[in-house]
Amino acid sequence: MKKILLILILLLTFFSACSKKVTSPSELTQTYNFDSITIFDINNGWAINEGEGEVYKTQDGGKSWVDVSPKNKSSIFSYSWYFMDPYTSWVLYSDTFTLYSTEDGGTHWKSNKVPFDSAILLFTRSGNSFIGWALKSYGMASGDEPVDLYKFENDSWMLVSKGEMPQENRKNAIPWTDEKNGFVMLPDMLTGFVTIEYRSPGDYGLYATDDGGKTWHRERLGKLESKKDEFFVMYAPKLLHYGTKVAVILPVLCEKISSNHMNYSIIFFSKDAEGTTWHEESTLKIKERVIYMDIEDQFHWWVLTEGNLYKTEDGRKNWVEISSIKGAVQIQFINSKTGFALVKSDNKTVLLRSDDGGNFWKVVYPD
Repeated sequence: MKKILLILILLLTFFSACSKKVTSPSELTQTYNFDSITIFDINNGWAINEGEGEVYKTQDGGKSWVDVSPKNKSSIFSYSWYFMDPYTSWVLYSDTFTLYSTEDGGTHWKSNKVPFDSAILLFTRSGNSFIGWALKSYGMASGDEPVDLYKFENDSWMLVSKGEMPQENRKNAIPWTDEKNGFVMLPDMLTGFVTIEYRSPGDYGLYATDDGGKTWHRERLGKLESKKDEFFVMYAPKLLHYGTKVAVILPVLCEKISSNHMNYSIIFFSKDAEGTTWHEESTLKIKERVIYMDIEDQFHWWVLTEGNLYKTEDGRKNWVEISSIKGAVQIQFINSKTGFALVKSDNKTVLLRSDDGGNFWKVVYPD
């Protein structure tokens, strides 16, 4: 009798296993929607979904992604994250005033309450610890945006400078008017720049500090002073490292209405870390608005517009139109040949890759 029961149990187990659906690896693949990517090398990168507050990571060049978001996440404001390397990142969640950080690629997250819920974040290593900056935003109101500057050091955040508030007239402060769309601090921890996008012709905002953000002063760009009838779009300054030197590259889009048509040109200004004046590095005339720009090294730069992709390989002397990437919202090259393009269409994310400097693109994700 016992032998019969044993045989019946074995038969039931066998048929149960046969009827059970086996899930293939392709069926386990999750498709995600990205708002921004940060790629570090041929294998490793991060991605963000702002609305869902999700953080993703790839270790195979973008072919597959894993959700490594911290628990209790909420939404994320634009620019309110910073990816330092494939393992180290910070993400600021707006609803909880909580800054999450990881040093093991998202396996473990550390949470800290901070005195801001929206900020442009910057971090750098200092020995075995980190130094960080946060340009806190009070939010946009009628096109204006007051900001404060905080610094992270010795495991705590401290207020460095108060920005100007509405109806105030404070000297040596970042003005409250218009939108702050760029912020950078140089490795010396003393020199920094904030760009402000004004909405009146012939006006622009570029503020600098040379005392670690305590005081700010306005800087002028000589090439723009004569363009009184043009609108300017200030892009975030970018740091260019070459050898032991550091330069700041400041792209400015100039818009001019001529014969009922809009003409565009991008002027790239540069300034050495030790320099006192801005110089015109290069000018690119285009027919469409700029979507994104990427500066890989001293010689290789790319500009993505609404309809085309342009690049220079000779130190900004000559620009060539190389391809069109429909729906692309971001490009990022990790060397002179290999780059990635983030395409968004119908609320779907597609990641493209080029291995020839941007001439030809193939789909990497979803595969």
